[in-house]
Amino acid sequence: MSELQLRSFTLSLRPLDIFLLYSDGLLEQESREKSLYTLSRLKPYLGKDMSQSLQSSLVRIWEDFHSFRGTAPQADDVTLLLLRGNPKSYYINEMGTDTPRSISGSNQKI
Repeated sequence: MSELQLRSFTLSLRPLDIFLLYSDGLLEQESREKSLYTLSRLKPYLGKDMSQSLQSSLVRIWEDFHSFRGTAPQADDVTLLLLRGNPKSYYINEMGTDTPRSISGSNQKI
């Protein structure tokens, strides 16, 4: 068996940025009509409305996925991870742009 090469990275989310990580099972799902689930179906659930919780967005995505799938068998496992930038970790600088605040002198890594 070959050795798996893993890479790490730092992701900086600005206030209200949304980061969605998903497994291939999401986009490989077919409906009864044999059409595939697409990323464009997710846009309505990933808006910048801070009053909508991430959990609520995930539930709505999951409901849409199962509605799309209908009675077709689920082709693969599906994993979703949804993150949103923390508005409290940024401030508006003199130029009117968002600037990251220092968090304990270091960046947070994901």
